[in-house]
Amino acid sequence: ALLVLPPEPTPVATRELVYTALTRARAHLTVWATEGALGAALQNRSQRDSGLAVALWGEQALSLRA
Repeated sequence: ALLVLPPEPTPVATRELVYTALTRARAHLTVWATEGALGAALQNRSQRDSGLAVALWGEQALSLRA
């Protein structure tokens, strides 16, 4: 498998993207990225807003995310 990250940090390149590439690679993974781009991707965590927390615990769940 091959993971190619853009040379500049981007919101699309996230820790979860790298994790998915690592876990779905069958035999090996080759990563083409600058050290800065890979580091930025590993520090960039995606935030999912499914609404489940609010549905379960109400508006107070929004204050728990900080």
